[in-house]
Amino acid sequence: MPIAKPLQRFRDNPLKRLNRLSLYCEQRSMQRLEEQGFTKLAMHFAAPMSLLAQHPYRLTTLAERMAMSKQLCLQSLRPLEQAGYIARRQDPHDRRAKLIGLSPRGAALVSAANSELGAINREFSRQIGDDAMQFLNRFAQQLCAALQLPGFEPGFQPASQGLNFSLLVGMINRSIHRQLMQSTIARGHSELQMSHGQVLACIAPEGSSIGELASENGVSSQAISRTARQLSSLGYIARTTDPEDGRSQRLRLSDSGMALIADAVAAMDDWEKTLQSRLGEDDYQRFCALITALSSAVFNTPAPGITETLSPPLRPAELLQYLAGQLGESPAKPQLQSAVERRLGETGRQQLEQLLAFATGRAEGRQA
Repeated sequence: MPIAKPLQRFRDNPLKRLNRLSLYCEQRSMQRLEEQGFTKLAMHFAAPMSLLAQHPYRLTTLAERMAMSKQLCLQSLRPLEQAGYIARRQDPHDRRAKLIGLSPRGAALVSAANSELGAINREFSRQIGDDAMQFLNRFAQQLCAALQLPGFEPGFQPASQGLNFSLLVGMINRSIHRQLMQSTIARGHSELQMSHGQVLACIAPEGSSIGELASENGVSSQAISRTARQLSSLGYIARTTDPEDGRSQRLRLSDSGMALIADAVAAMDDWEKTLQSRLGEDDYQRFCALITALSSAVFNTPAPGITETLSPPLRPAELLQYLAGQLGESPAKPQLQSAVERRLGETGRQQLEQLLAFATGRAEGRQA
């Protein structure tokens, strides 16, 4: 198989779009929670907090449910305890033992988080439709059971527990990435780390600069430089002089890097085949299609394969006429309104209208 195909699949696939949606849900909900006074939050708190929301656990049992050692479990719980979200109490059935449970502040955090993620899920439903979102809610629960995530033991039957896609996508995404990482490592890449993906997935065929990679990932150049040094020492990338600027360098995938990409894609292919055999090929394909549609709607990007159907740019006079209509002058013609929506997408058009309403004092503030 030509290397271009695995490289293209590595950079653009449903699981990568799922990862972006996961980050969107978690970062947005964490921002809202911090605004409510819940500080010192981290994305990996979701798994233990969701279990402890059911009932208190002994450390040994909690570690078993989270599929980790007692020592690692205790280490992961320490920030939660220091922040006041969990507390230890005496086991009423064994005075020598301690139970770990949510503190009142922890229970309030879980309630607020569920509320914020529920609001995000309703936003998603408005963007792709109620039926599509209900399918994603159900499939997310089935995915959790197939991945045997904490709280979804074998035999779990989806029930009306308010478990929606936005609430579960973070745990699903982290579990998938761990499994794919382990599978890729088993193919001969023992030094591979999760952080390496943000560089490997973004290096262009002609090479990329540190600054370009930092901009694409939304992180500092120093962070990308550290990861690039690790990948260079492992032989996965090579540095070449920029032909247009001899003072700067560009990063390119080496032959070993190309082989790593091929192995990572093979691991992803195997994982998807296993999942399809468990959950059904038709449902999995529908899940991938809806993830693509939702990602396109949330991030206002055309779905893969339809870039060529993007409507032509608006002329300045047309845009001014549309803006005048939004500002209360003569209303824009329906044909012009449709042209704006085709160009910007429904979400983009709504965001433009919200900004105009805020700028002219017709709204109390910007809507998310």
